[in-house]
Amino acid sequence: MCGIVGILSTRPVVGDIVAVLRNLEYRGYDSSGIAVIDNGKVVISKDTGYVSNLNVDRSLQGTIGIGHCRWATHGDVKKENAHPFADCTGKLAIVHNGIIDNYEELKKQFGDSHLFTSDTDSEVIVHQIERYMTGFPFDEAFRRAVNDLTGSYAIIAIHADYPYLMVACKESPLLVASTDYCTIVASDAIGLPDNGIRHIPDGAVERIDMALSGSGCDSLAITAPSKGDYAHYMLKEIYEQPETILATLDQDKRKLTGVALDILRARDVILTACGTSRFATIIGRYLFASYAKKFSEHVVGSELHYFATSFSNSTLVMAVSQSGETADVLNGVRLARQKGSRIISIVNRRHSSLESLSDTTIFMNCGDEVAVASTKSFTSELIVFYLLSFIMADCYDTGIAELQHLPDKVGECLKHHDIVATLANKIKSAEHIYYIGKGINFAVAGECALKLKEVSYIHTESMSAGELKHGTLPLISIDTPVIGICPNDNTYQETIANLHEAKARGGLIIGISDRDNSVFDYWIPIPEVKGVYYPVVSVIIGQLLAYYCAVCKGLNPDRPRSLAKSVTVR
Repeated sequence: MCGIVGILSTRPVVGDIVAVLRNLEYRGYDSSGIAVIDNGKVVISKDTGYVSNLNVDRSLQGTIGIGHCRWATHGDVKKENAHPFADCTGKLAIVHNGIIDNYEELKKQFGDSHLFTSDTDSEVIVHQIERYMTGFPFDEAFRRAVNDLTGSYAIIAIHADYPYLMVACKESPLLVASTDYCTIVASDAIGLPDNGIRHIPDGAVERIDMALSGSGCDSLAITAPSKGDYAHYMLKEIYEQPETILATLDQDKRKLTGVALDILRARDVILTACGTSRFATIIGRYLFASYAKKFSEHVVGSELHYFATSFSNSTLVMAVSQSGETADVLNGVRLARQKGSRIISIVNRRHSSLESLSDTTIFMNCGDEVAVASTKSFTSELIVFYLLSFIMADCYDTGIAELQHLPDKVGECLKHHDIVATLANKIKSAEHIYYIGKGINFAVAGECALKLKEVSYIHTESMSAGELKHGTLPLISIDTPVIGICPNDNTYQETIANLHEAKARGGLIIGISDRDNSVFDYWIPIPEVKGVYYPVVSVIIGQLLAYYCAVCKGLNPDRPRSLAKSVTVR
């Protein structure tokens, strides 16, 4: 899930490459590097850690260059494994996102004839191109080398003797756009000018020459997102949710109606996603059943391809992804398309691979989400599911009116930040934490547990409250935090009973509810809402608790270790 960029320009590219890498850093921040053709040589700078760690020579005048920010798959996090990689001549360099499945086989063919300096699968690409350069020009050598690869990849290559970029992609996205002075290729649309963005087709190998747009756009307009007055992007994005919920409500009703009718007509409806979006689809499944009596199935994105034999033109696959670049989701969607299934997607970022694979895309409209741990995109995904459910149940206008009140209810939750911060300081040293809930609140427990372990590194599990007694109770000891998502709905009494079971074993009981109870050692209040809307308010408390646990432990919640925002490798 690395970020890559290549730029051809009429002016020095060093500054622009670094600026784009800063915006792509959400894809990986284990290491970063750039390579620029300067005075007939390829000059490489790379290091471990953030892009800000790079010691780049800003005086370089080269007008062709590439850049990379890495999330480690093959090879440890060390400078030798950072991209770009150069060939033995020092004239050729590549950056790569993806996984080369046959790299070991290819590497063995070189024997001792080429010097490999890293432990990665990616380095074999540059040496394979170098091998073909003995008999072919750069573009043809690149094509032949790519033809030898199996796996997933997005590759950008430069050669000191040739004034163009060579690119290839398979199951990993590449986009290209131009301004009045440069042509730029990147992993996604961040940092690209808005006009004329196009996808390089899946499976394509292309030569990218200078293609000035003539649009009057004289800069890349690369603007890094701002935290404003907030300490972290994660906190800023949590607090943005009253506004982003309203933004997501601004949808084309005719488009939503078309999607809703597609769902109702389909024989089989599959909801698929990964990570945070997966829990949103579980709630979406519940809403479809509750409002429209429409049964659907949820399949985690990384498992979807195992069900491909059952896909047909009577199947509708609804795929949910903030970035639209989650590889596991895309792989399943491609198989579904091959079987003739209709693809509906819910996506936040425009110009994504998922959008290009979909028959219809509903956009969340919640703005760029910078923190690795998703927050505002989760509530926006829920809003889309509410809207579709309302249309299917013929109660759209009533439902919209109810949803208009949710931003104020979220605002009430945010006022409890001091209570949450105090609790976070209490439980920050816990070895294990358990979230429980029932019904629609079960998925909220899952999302809250995911947030907590993502950013605080505390082992956190979630489960249906009734499952405590099926294996987990022996793990509850004195002061083990057990957090119940137990609003005053039809699940309240049953969840309270399960919390009593945990308390009898010495558990520290924390209730997220609009109704206090004597079983709670700590109560975090939420506002009273209609039963189906409790996920929107309950999850806010879980997001805040995860954030403050990370901060209390001195961790950076925006950049949790071993994670990246967009998982673009299988």
